Amino acid sequence: MSLSIVIVAVNARMFKFKTSGIINPVKSLIPDGEKMEDKPKINKSKVYIIKTDDRNQGIPQLMKNFSLNDWSGDNIALKANYNSSDDHPAPTHIETLKNIVSQLIINKTGKISLAERSGMGDTRDVLEKKGVFSLSEELGKEFAAELGEKRENKEKHEQTEKKVVEGKNLVKAFEIVVLNELGASNWRKISGSGNHWMKGFYLPELIFESDRIVETCCLKTHRFGGHFTLSLKNFVGWVAKKVPGGIYDYMVELHVSPFQRQMIAEINQHFQTDMIIMDAIKGFVTQGPEKGQEIEPNLLLASYDRVAMDAVGVAILRSHGVKSPVGKGDIFQQAQLKRAAELKIGASSADEIELINLNNVSKEDINEIKSILRT
Repeated sequence: MSLSIVIVAVNARMFKFKTSGIINPVKSLIPDGEKMEDKPKINKSKVYIIKTDDRNQGIPQLMKNFSLNDWSGDNIALKANYNSSDDHPAPTHIETLKNIVSQLIINKTGKISLAERSGMGDTRDVLEKKGVFSLSEELGKEFAAELGEKRENKEKHEQTEKKVVEGKNLVKAFEIVVLNELGASNWRKISGSGNHWMKGFYLPELIFESDRIVETCCLKTHRFGGHFTLSLKNFVGWVAKKVPGGIYDYMVELHVSPFQRQMIAEINQHFQTDMIIMDAIKGFVTQGPEKGQEIEPNLLLASYDRVAMDAVGVAILRSHGVKSPVGKGDIFQQAQLKRAAELKIGASSADEIELINLNNVSKEDINEIKSILRT
């Protein structure tokens, strides 16, 4: 049996002080009109590495690095990768989603909302085919007591005893928000000022109302102009294609623009991420995002920092023979990463990423990643 390698990158968080003097992590919301570039420079991003052949073992162990006790009661906006209904590594592996949601519930977070918009298929149909609705019901049964307690604490005016009965009064582990089905009032306009979007773009209000943002993404190249689709690119699935009542197609603009890769980074300047887990047990080194030459790096990655995450992801793609343009030049000159670094979304060079070995990952593996990052 081959072992998977799991990488967790933890970036030092920005902090704020309550009047009690207790230090608490800044939550996900960036105030309206404020950008990531208005925030203090983040510190060096630490990348923790651990080997495993099991998502069910690896993901919970990695999530212990995120101080989830501090997340108690926090509402979570969750972004997975359900752009299409193809097999993994095109979309999020169902076991990855299951483990992330399970750990959030175990750590007593508040409401979990998975928000998705598919670019290569009907979103609701894609989620149905990939088992996402069924998973919410399955975990609802498994964690009925924990989820019932949440409702009791939140809805004291209602009867709080919850029973899971097939087809009736079923507790769901997480809400599934099909973004294509939202009304116009559920979208927030982001100005095009200072970025490459001609008319700006729209993000769902849900993410600004949440306390934390959690993402899980895949390891893939992107043949439609993105060059690679990792954590930054995955958030394109939170941008409205069209706003109800409007005719303008924001995805057409994105995909025909010569500035597509810069525009991808610019989406990300309006919110912070609190946890990102990349499932790179498999990946694509050609074509993408829904098909391509499959590789098996046997890696999982996690980070607070989208730029550090994607830089390491590109290094992994290069270690498995990806060709240009992803395989050529300084990693931090890749347009997505260069623009994201300019906007101070995350690390701006390989020197700001620290790799830390958590178990028996070989020194040679770490040295290879370090070497490629500096190429």
